[in-house]
Amino acid sequence: MMIYVTGASGFVGSEFVNYVKHGASITPVSYRREVTDVFDSHENASLVHLGWSTTPRDKYDTIADAINNDVLPSKQLFDMFAAKNPNGKIIFTSSGGDLLSGHDRTVDETTPPVPKTLYGECKLQVENILKTVNCNTTVLRVSNVWGGKNLGKERKNGLVDKLIAALDTDEVIDLYANLDTRIDLIHVSDLCSLLADICSTPAAMPHQTFVVGAQSLTIKQILERVAGHGALNLRLRTSEKMHYTHIENRKVRSTFNWSPKVFLT
Repeated sequence: MMIYVTGASGFVGSEFVNYVKHGASITPVSYRREVTDVFDSHENASLVHLGWSTTPRDKYDTIADAINNDVLPSKQLFDMFAAKNPNGKIIFTSSGGDLLSGHDRTVDETTPPVPKTLYGECKLQVENILKTVNCNTTVLRVSNVWGGKNLGKERKNGLVDKLIAALDTDEVIDLYANLDTRIDLIHVSDLCSLLADICSTPAAMPHQTFVVGAQSLTIKQILERVAGHGALNLRLRTSEKMHYTHIENRKVRSTFNWSPKVFLT
């Protein structure tokens, strides 16, 4: 089995490469505005698209920048891979948080995506491009991934990892939130196991979209569980604004016989 991976040196990508390295051949793929065709034809090949622009999601100057950095290179990658591997699989990790968040609702694959930012709009554009690609394609609308500290990696753009990294340190965490806001989490190892399961699925898969989460916790519950593992310096300002979204991932569990194993306790 050959797996091409964008973002192979990133948080999820590096863990995924480590997860599958003994059962597959891995080829990292550079992800730039000018994409190089590194693909060959294989009997069983997958492209796992984890890479994304290093431009912070709130720092794009124009829509054109966003399209040139993320959308067009993704289309090039997909077309190059599919041209040589029409029976292969492309797996794209999209954004569950940006496309599906809302107030007091449960979301699943039937929930219409509503981008909140230009970042989310780009993710949705790439999802739509995948529907036109001539091979098997899968979109994973993934919730908040955590687990960087356990891997010895610095990753402070997620609330859980930010809190865990600050345990037993002098760092003060400023948090402005409604404690009843609910966040869906998934540990990076569980996401990697799902990606590996999809890559190894032998049956042909027409275009599919899945929402992926593992554990739904309020911010209050997250703070309590993290604080149970050490001292946490927290400066909390309470917000009246509250989001409550729960991901129903029954479809991805049944399709790939997958279930999460790691939870924040």
